[in-house]
Amino acid sequence: MELISCISFFLSASWKFFTQVQVPGMGGITFAALFVGLFLAVLSLRLLAYMFGFGSVSSDEGIRFLKYTHTGKFSKSGGDKK
Repeated sequence: MELISCISFFLSASWKFFTQVQVPGMGGITFAALFVGLFLAVLSLRLLAYMFGFGSVSSDEGIRFLKYTHTGKFSKSGGDKK
């Protein structure tokens, strides 16, 4: 029972901190709004990168790269590593 009350106190105190304490120097923005905004910004940038193909490697390119690193031969051009 003590453990449940400790967890309840910790969660209520942290919820109060995130929703009522304002970030200094940023006007009336709370920590909760700041963290949610940052999370959504990162999520939307990852979604845009996924949509446009930035930073992703297709499975064929990945297989060719692994073969090249292990054998020294790149299968796309057909030539040997010199």
